[in-house]
Amino acid sequence: MKFMHSTHSFNDLKLKYKLALIIFIVSVTITSLTFGGFNYVIKQYNKLLYEQTANSLSFVSDELMYNLRGVESVTSYISYDSTFQENLDTYNTTEFSSLPSQKARTNLISIFNRYYTSDMVNLTLFTANDKMIWWGKTAFTGSETFIDSLISACDKADGRLIWLPLEKGSGILCARKILEVKNLNLKPMGYLIIQVDLDDMVHNLLKSRYANGQQFQVFISSEEKLLYPTDNESYLQYYKNLFSDSQSYAIKKIDRMRMFITFSRLPIEDNTWRISLAIPYDNIFRSLNRLIPAFMFSLLLAVFIATALAGHMIKNISYQFNKLVGKMDRIKLEGIIEPQTSPITIGNSQDEMTVLNAAFDQMIVELKKLIEESYVKELLITQAQLKSLEQQVNPHFLYNTLNSINWLAKKSGSKDISTIAQSLGSMLQSSLSNRTVISMKEELEIVSCFVKIQQIRFDDLVVTMEVDPSTLAADIPKMTIQPLVENAILHAQEEPQDEYVICLSVTKDYKNLIKVQVENSGSFIDTQILEHLKNETVKPKGNGIGLLNIDSRLRILFGEDYHLSFDNNNNMAIVSFTIPQETETASPHLQQRKE
Repeated sequence: MKFMHSTHSFNDLKLKYKLALIIFIVSVTITSLTFGGFNYVIKQYNKLLYEQTANSLSFVSDELMYNLRGVESVTSYISYDSTFQENLDTYNTTEFSSLPSQKARTNLISIFNRYYTSDMVNLTLFTANDKMIWWGKTAFTGSETFIDSLISACDKADGRLIWLPLEKGSGILCARKILEVKNLNLKPMGYLIIQVDLDDMVHNLLKSRYANGQQFQVFISSEEKLLYPTDNESYLQYYKNLFSDSQSYAIKKIDRMRMFITFSRLPIEDNTWRISLAIPYDNIFRSLNRLIPAFMFSLLLAVFIATALAGHMIKNISYQFNKLVGKMDRIKLEGIIEPQTSPITIGNSQDEMTVLNAAFDQMIVELKKLIEESYVKELLITQAQLKSLEQQVNPHFLYNTLNSINWLAKKSGSKDISTIAQSLGSMLQSSLSNRTVISMKEELEIVSCFVKIQQIRFDDLVVTMEVDPSTLAADIPKMTIQPLVENAILHAQEEPQDEYVICLSVTKDYKNLIKVQVENSGSFIDTQILEHLKNETVKPKGNGIGLLNIDSRLRILFGEDYHLSFDNNNNMAIVSFTIPQETETASPHLQQRKE
């Protein structure tokens, strides 16, 4: 309903407002689509940027994990090496100052030296007798509490590898509890800890991969601590709530700078460690940010100029249209008159409104000329008809003459001549009546008179009439049934027959509709005869024009539902029509015709 109301409101607007509204809608649509397209381009660019940084992140992550897996392998090789376990057992079971203990210690350090790499800060061994052996750049340091928590975590892992962030700094620790494998007794022998220099590892990795100096930052963090770099604690503040498992990238401010960040999880400590790449977003989009205001200004300027030009064109279009509407209003008030200005000449103009105005002016001139000519012709025709009527025989004189013939025929005993004269006189008397609508009884009397004349004329003519008495008072247009009967007699005689049968019936149905039906033998009637007569594709025979006349009068007086119908059944051609019993259901024309 709201849509229909809006449609009606739009249709009620003036032309210039309709055009202005259309231009406004088009402008808003174009602007919206432009902004939508621009946002789509930005999103596609972000997606492309994400794919590129995701590739870089994947490489960094894979290389980092390769190095960390190497450290894990070192802990396995050392912890389960038989020579290492033999020396460790000797070191644990002998006096510290004894020669076997010192020799065992030297062998353990030699094994550390063999597996030591540049990514490691140190390899540290806590023995079962609370001694510490280390090898590397610097010795392992940590508070007593941190070392206790480290030992406790190794005990809890019971021989499995664990990774922990260093207590201070950017280093990380790879540790495991050493279990004796000899005789599979799995007796605790000590704790192996490898400290990894995460700064050097990441720096060397990036240096080998991105020697061109591409600007981005790598961040590695555990659940609670930023592992790399250690000088950007503000990143950890955003990092905890920055990502979800369903989000692969984001644009966030870090240290007052917008960063384009991608991340993935490292397969360490149940995937609780994360690695991410951050690229300065503002640097990438600096040129684009300069382009956006220029683009906005150009778009708004283009819309403004287009609106101004459209407004000027609307003014011209509405001027021609309003001029045409003014001419129509003037004709409505003053009638067909000469144009106030000289008719518009089209020339080479292709403007539809100019052509329409010119055609309207030309139509007014020609219509006024046609009305004047038609008025003169009508006067001449009327005068000719009056003169013709004056020369015609007076119908009343003809009626009196027929009465005289009827009196003489009866006097001389000529019964047929008397019947013809009397019937013709009755028909002529009915035709002289000014009434166009009569009762069914009067119409059937006219038909009876006509049938009497035809039966005297044709001995082999058989006419049957079945009439419902309740229909006799109904109103019917004068001379409606008689032409149908005359037409039926004419067409019945098209083919030779022993007798020509005409059946007339007048009945009433339960809806109080009166049906008049005329049937004749010996012919076939075209059910589309009226259409053919109207289109002049068939020439009328006899009362062909009368059929059109009857059909038109029925429609005018009773409505479009009441008209002639044609059918063929049992070798009989049938013409019928229905009329209402009550005159109140008929057209107002009927009351006028009766008066």
